Amino acid sequence: MSNSSPDPVAHALRYPFDPPTESYVFEGGRARPMDRNQNIDDRIPVIASGSNASPTRLAEKFGDDSNTVIPVETATLNDHVAAYSAHVARYGSIAATLHPKIGADAAVHVTWLTPNQAERMHETEAIGLNYGFYRLKELTLQTGTGRTLDNAYAYISLRGTLHVADRPATLEHWPQPAIVDHFRQKLAPTLSLDAFVSRLITEPDYRRTATEALGAFARLFPDEALERLL
Repeated sequence: MSNSSPDPVAHALRYPFDPPTESYVFEGGRARPMDRNQNIDDRIPVIASGSNASPTRLAEKFGDDSNTVIPVETATLNDHVAAYSAHVARYGSIAATLHPKIGADAAVHVTWLTPNQAERMHETEAIGLNYGFYRLKELTLQTGTGRTLDNAYAYISLRGTLHVADRPATLEHWPQPAIVDHFRQKLAPTLSLDAFVSRLITEPDYRRTATEALGAFARLFPDEALERLL
């Protein structure tokens, strides 16, 4: 009998897990198209720069409860990039964060969360260790359904943004296998890519040491641009 469980190394290298290119509603563990008049009353806009925009990742966090409904809009955020955080997630991926860059446009998503959903999301984000929860003000954030937001919330890396050749390592220019392999060559050149990722997944101490080593290639988001809430 074949094993249908996903290969953990292949899973890690799929980050950010294929977020849709169109706005959608996550409902009961699945994505369905979003109506342009989708109700977002009493919800807060949380920018997803990485895997939180993916139905796959939302299902891992929220399950398939039919009562869980999360509108997810495509969006463009001016003067920022979606880049890699200087840490390794427990499932072996180098995860994402936002970083300011004047003149750049970041293709992101906005997850519209209820207060209860936000509490659940906080539980999955290693608050205080890898991420802080922040309010970003004076933004230019245009959603795919025509909304314009001047403030929103986001999980910002406390570890800093990875830089390569003095530039933020963006998801747009560095697919997950490429960014992991780039730093594998610096941190563990004798290991294959698969062996490196496997150790990151299965050995917490090794993962922690790798995360600490990534700090040498990181820069922090300027504090004056943020209001930390958690």
